[in-house]
Amino acid sequence: MTSCAEMAVRTSTAEAMLQGHTDRVQELGVDTVVVSDAPEECNICRPFEGKVLSISGADVG
Repeated sequence: MTSCAEMAVRTSTAEAMLQGHTDRVQELGVDTVVVSDAPEECNICRPFEGKVLSISGADVG
């Protein structure tokens, strides 16, 4: 039970950190990001590594 609660807290903390960073970047008027090439990435993220993406989806290309 303790390890499950710890995992939930870590996940929530990481998600809050990422959302806070995204919000701050958008407040500064930045809409594009580069997806980093991280080790042990998931199958969903792998195709996007090194690509420039729009946070809002408004910027194309």
